Amino acid sequence: MKGITKRWVTNALGITLGIVVTVVIIAVLVLRSSYYAAVERTLLVKSESLRTYVDTVSDYYGSFSSVARVVAEDFEDGDMAALEIMDATGNIIVSSQGFTSPLEGGDDYIAALADESGTGIWYGRFEETGERVVAVTSLVYDEYGRTVGGIRLISSLSRVDLTIFAAGAAFCLLGLVVMVVAVISGTYFINTIVIPVNEITGTARKIASGDYKIRINKKYDDEIGDLCDTINDLAEGLTEANKVKNDFISTVSHELRTPLTAIKGWGETLMTAGDDKVIAEKGLKVIVSETERLSKMVEELLDFSRLQSGRLTMKMDSCDVLAELEEAVLAYTPRAEKEGKTLKLIPPKGEVPVIFADSDRIRQVFINIIDNSIKYTDKGGEVTVSLTQENGHVTVTVEDNGCGIAEADMTRIGEKFYKANFTRHGAGIGLATCEEIVRQHNGVMGIESVEGKGTKVTVALPVSPQQTGDGGQPSGGR
Repeated sequence: MKGITKRWVTNALGITLGIVVTVVIIAVLVLRSSYYAAVERTLLVKSESLRTYVDTVSDYYGSFSSVARVVAEDFEDGDMAALEIMDATGNIIVSSQGFTSPLEGGDDYIAALADESGTGIWYGRFEETGERVVAVTSLVYDEYGRTVGGIRLISSLSRVDLTIFAAGAAFCLLGLVVMVVAVISGTYFINTIVIPVNEITGTARKIASGDYKIRINKKYDDEIGDLCDTINDLAEGLTEANKVKNDFISTVSHELRTPLTAIKGWGETLMTAGDDKVIAEKGLKVIVSETERLSKMVEELLDFSRLQSGRLTMKMDSCDVLAELEEAVLAYTPRAEKEGKTLKLIPPKGEVPVIFADSDRIRQVFINIIDNSIKYTDKGGEVTVSLTQENGHVTVTVEDNGCGIAEADMTRIGEKFYKANFTRHGAGIGLATCEEIVRQHNGVMGIESVEGKGTKVTVALPVSPQQTGDGGQPSGGR
């Protein structure tokens, strides 16, 4: 037993037990004191009444011993107490029970002699019977104020003690009920809080050790349930991150292997080619081409890394979108012609407004999209680039009649390192980078595609100057 459970048993349950025991003891003592005080008051009142009665009848019967016998005979409260009348020395003259108690000249009489009011009280037990009693004695005075005797009332405390015991038992039972409720409450607390937290802790340890498939069974729709959802979401995120990592390693390894193999192969060929200029020229072209591929891939990875870490900042200024788009089209026209494809720019109707953006990053977006369209368009195909202005946005559209994207892959287009078509080169992060750049310009990037017919990518950028931040949500790419 450790942790919260131990603290609950030690503190909460222990304190509750201590409070219950203390309350029961105090309640019993208060009840006992109250009952005993009530008996005392009753006997004192009755004793005072008898003393008054003695004073009344003493004129008729003469001696105190005669008066004592008359009073004892007339005593009607024998069920409440026993009456004993004593002379001035404490000797019992007469008893209502017919026999004297072992209290002749007892402590109550001595206390009455010492008390100004002439009243004495004694609590004790009869040695022979073990019965607990209370005795109240009131002194009787003559007309000169001299003590002529005493009236003693003796009452058994057995019934009172039995009542107190019953009340004490009831208090103990109530305390036991409180403890049972406390234990049930604590057990519920342990079962619904401590045990689930332990399960969550165990699951979190397994997740930390690399078991990302494990999940927590959510039992309660409360803070513990929210914590379970959070841990499960964390596991989902780690699973996705692990998948992204594996996809990254697989994709980058594959993409690096091809150019490196080509460079190595042609390097070895050139080493043995001698003075064959044709082979040398062809080999050098392949090496330069593959080196450019590697360089572009590294740049994409660096940009992606900066975006992920938040270190890629936008240098916002006035930007001529049309000029950047024309430059991107011009840069890829020779490649398209070389591959037997058509790349054309449809001139916009009317003047295109200047927007507030990072020119270099916007050009990078256009280059990546055009590069993708040419890459996924077969020989003899066509890539059309156009620019329009509507609804306060400048919209650039790049449309091709290439291989298109399968409907099943559309939901994953734009995911990091995901490639719908592994027959074409690329690390699968170009469009993910483009989407993030467009988002930081408060723009929207969308994609439409039909497998076998082609793909259309649109980038809408706001015309009015805006601060960078979260804008429209991009809808994916390939």
